[in-house]
Amino acid sequence: MEKLALLFGASEYTNADDLGCCERDVEAVQKLIEHSGEDYSVLKLFNTSSDITKNQIRAFFEENSEVKETFVYFSGHGLATEDDFLFCTSDFQSQRQNSTSVSRTFLLNVLRDAKVPSVALVIDACESGKSLIKSHPRAFDPPHPLEKFWQLSSSHSNQYSYTGDPLSSFTKAFIQACLAKDDGPLYYSDIQDGIKDYFGADGDQTPYFISQGTAREKLCSDVSNFNSVRSELQMLAGLISSDAEFSDKGEPLSSFFDELQKIEPQFATKETLQNQVTALSSALCDFEISDGQISEVYDVQTEQFDSYRQSDLAQVVKVINDRPKLDNFVTAKSTTKFIGDPSKQPGLGLLGIRTFAKLNPDDYVTTNSLTLNCSLDQVEVELRFIPKFQSLTQITSRVLFVPTLTELLVFWKFETQVLSDWGQYNSVKERIDWQYSVSQIGEGSKLFDTIEVHLNAFALRECKGAVERFKANG
Repeated sequence: MEKLALLFGASEYTNADDLGCCERDVEAVQKLIEHSGEDYSVLKLFNTSSDITKNQIRAFFEENSEVKETFVYFSGHGLATEDDFLFCTSDFQSQRQNSTSVSRTFLLNVLRDAKVPSVALVIDACESGKSLIKSHPRAFDPPHPLEKFWQLSSSHSNQYSYTGDPLSSFTKAFIQACLAKDDGPLYYSDIQDGIKDYFGADGDQTPYFISQGTAREKLCSDVSNFNSVRSELQMLAGLISSDAEFSDKGEPLSSFFDELQKIEPQFATKETLQNQVTALSSALCDFEISDGQISEVYDVQTEQFDSYRQSDLAQVVKVINDRPKLDNFVTAKSTTKFIGDPSKQPGLGLLGIRTFAKLNPDDYVTTNSLTLNCSLDQVEVELRFIPKFQSLTQITSRVLFVPTLTELLVFWKFETQVLSDWGQYNSVKERIDWQYSVSQIGEGSKLFDTIEVHLNAFALRECKGAVERFKANG
């Protein structure tokens, strides 16, 4: 078999937040590959353990010789380590992160051993934009170099990747880029350009690309082969609407009362939503460090808030305003104010809107605010890992609960802070952008496990970094 496609990922995690869209991501890409007109042999692995995943990958490439091209796609949780990237399988655990995941190094070594000359690796996961090398000028070394290589990653190594419905943001952009042409070959450079156009200058999630080849490497020779599934994929990728069709069989419709009565259970009552928020908030406030090594060097402090603190909310405001709403439980507002020379203030355009884009950034300021209009409590929680040693940084996680009539949006972010005075950690060293998940009304959430994974990963890295740093100085 000359062409292989490995499609893997996870939507259900034992120790992390579930990602409902990832299964649809993999299914959409599988449909694209299987209708590409190319003779791909496909291996799909989903919600499998790390051991099963690695064994199946080894066997797949051992059983297929003389492979000329390989396409690899992953959708799920991801974690960037100091020198590698981890594809988190369904059994992922932060305390055993290397043995409960598939590393990019493992995957590339399998591909090298199989002597695959051309590889395309598409990753839709947080922190997936990890550089392949630190100092060597070429990404691949003998004995079996990968001659042609494309990596399309959904975000930089210090960013999260956004989920979505029905597809995650990056996979949606990938599918749109693949369907942009009606005929002719589909080159990976075309896909890369389409993804860049989709995300534009948006700094919340910035795709990361690696390429080593001729720019003539292609996913398929003729995109017209997609025509049999084009409409279905366009609908998934948001290129065409999926308006409901009315029955034309002359059958009487149910009364509005009956139909609305059926729909009503999908909407939240105040009690249901408060109970859901309280359960999540209380679980976070009862947080205890499970890793013995970390608990020896860090203490945990938590704090609850009944309203949102107004800082660093740009990404949150954008996500909320981009989603359809049936209510105004929370108002997300972004306001730009001119603060420069009054004589240079921009005038109103044709639509009565001031345009600030061409101004010097120092001439205006943008403020973002989040206002809770409904009567819910405990809508924000902050967790702090307080170091017991001055050589360590403080690690903070901020969690917001944003209610709507039909779902609960949960946002979380992380940052590390260094000492600004003895006992005061006020200076930000590193900030990891906001990530969010969507829980249906009344659903449980593994948010706690997801946050624990990242907090422990941060803490382990900080401990190792501090020890290595001061050993080197000593």
